Amino acid sequence: MLNVLIADDEKLIRKGLIALLPWSKFDMKVIGEANNGESALEFLKDQHVDFLFADLSMPIMDGFELMKAVRLQYPHIWIIVLTCHQDFEYVQEALRLGAIDYIVKTQFEQDKIEDIFMRIVERVSYEKLHRSLPSMNSESLSGYVFADLKGEQHKEMIINQALCEEDSLVAISEHAWLVPAGKERELDMKPIQSWFQQEDWAVIRIMDRSGNNLAALKDRLGQLIPTFLFYERKAGQTYYELSLPSVSSGSLEDKSSPVMKAWETQEWMTNAAAYEEALQVTIHNKMDPAELLRLLNTCLQPWQSIAGSGWEMGICSDSFAAWYQWKEKLDSLRGQCEEQMKKIPYSSSVITTIARALTYIQEGKDFSFNRDELAMKLLMSSSYFSQCFKDILGEAYSDYVKVRRIARTALLLEQSNEPVYQIALKSGFKDEKYFSKLFRNQFGQNPTEYRKKMQQGAKDE
Repeated sequence: MLNVLIADDEKLIRKGLIALLPWSKFDMKVIGEANNGESALEFLKDQHVDFLFADLSMPIMDGFELMKAVRLQYPHIWIIVLTCHQDFEYVQEALRLGAIDYIVKTQFEQDKIEDIFMRIVERVSYEKLHRSLPSMNSESLSGYVFADLKGEQHKEMIINQALCEEDSLVAISEHAWLVPAGKERELDMKPIQSWFQQEDWAVIRIMDRSGNNLAALKDRLGQLIPTFLFYERKAGQTYYELSLPSVSSGSLEDKSSPVMKAWETQEWMTNAAAYEEALQVTIHNKMDPAELLRLLNTCLQPWQSIAGSGWEMGICSDSFAAWYQWKEKLDSLRGQCEEQMKKIPYSSSVITTIARALTYIQEGKDFSFNRDELAMKLLMSSSYFSQCFKDILGEAYSDYVKVRRIARTALLLEQSNEPVYQIALKSGFKDEKYFSKLFRNQFGQNPTEYRKKMQQGAKDE
C-alpha cells in the first residue's frame, strides 16, 4: 500500500479528496493531512510518504516552495499538484519543479479522476524504471518481456516500435515475447519508455543472474510469466520487474495444499479474519491460476445453494484475468452473501458448517456416507444437523443427496458406456429398478433412453 499526504489549506477540500478519490483501487492510502507547506514538511520528518498531493495556493508556505523543499529533502516522493487554475504556464511551472501530474479541483468527475490516477500509475512505473537504471548490473539484465494483456495485439507491434529485429524476437507464449538485452538498449531507453502508454500491454524487466542460455530462459519464462502477471498485475500499472533467482522452486503440490486448506474450510465466507488469511496464503503460494479457478468455484458452489438462485455465485474463466480482479469479485460475492445470510435464522458458524457439509457431498464420488456419518464428521447431532440442513437449504438432506446422485449418474451415462447397474452402484444406488424410477421422474426418460439421446446429440454436433 502506497502512503499519501494531502496538503491543502481548505479543510473541506481535504476531506472531499479523501472521501471521493479512488485510493484503494490504486493501492493507495491517505495517512495524513496538512493545511500548509510547513505543516507538510513537519509531517514528512516522522512518516514515510510515497505521494504528496499539494495545493499550489497555501498560506505560510505555498505549493511551489513546498515542492522545492520536498525535491531536495525527499526526492523519492512523487508529487501531484492540486489547483483551481488551468492556465498552462501556471501548471507548467509546477511540472518543471517535479510534479508528475495535476488535478483541477473544480473537475471531480469520476471518469476524469480515474483517468488521472491511471496516468499517475503509468508515470510512476516509468519513474521506477528510470531511477533504477544507474544501479542495475547490465550483466544480469536478460531483456524485456512484452505481454499482450487482451490477446488482441501481435508481435508486429513490437517490431514496428523498433525494439528489435524480427529474427531477434523470442516468443515465450502465444501472447508474450522476449526482447533480449543489448548494449544499445541499455544506452537508449526511449523505445521501452514509449510502452508505458500502452495500457493493453505489460512490460517486464527480466533479471537473471543464474546464467541461463536463451533456450533455457525461454522455457523458464514460458512457465513463469502467466502466473507472475496473474498475481502481480495492478490496475493502471504497465511496468514490472522479475528477478528469476528470487522465484520459488517449490512443487505445485507444495503451493496448492495450504491454499486448498484455507478455502475449503468455508470459514472465509463468514469470517473476515479467515478471508484475509485465505487471500494472503493464496498470494504467498501463487497457486496455478487454472487450479485456483477450479478451487474457488468449487468452494463457491455450496454458497450458491445457500443463497438461492437469485444471483450467480462464481468466477468466470478469462485467460487474461488478474488476481486483483478475482479478489474484487470475491469481495462482492461475500457482501451479497452476507446480506442473504441475514435472512437465515442461524448463526454464521452453523451456516458455515452446512456449507462444509455441501462441500463433502460435492467431493463424495460414491455418496457412500449417510446423514449420521456426515453429522458426526461435522460434530453435530443427527437430528440438529437435519433440522439446520432443511431450514437453510429448503429441502431435506435425503432429497438433496438423491437429486445430486441422479445428476451424477446422468453425467456418467453421457461420458461412458458402462452398464447402467454399475453406474447406479457408483452413485450409491443398490437397487437398479428403484434407481431407474427416480431417474425417469427427474429426466422424463429411463437411463438407457437418456444415454442414447445424449450420445446421439454429441455425434450430430
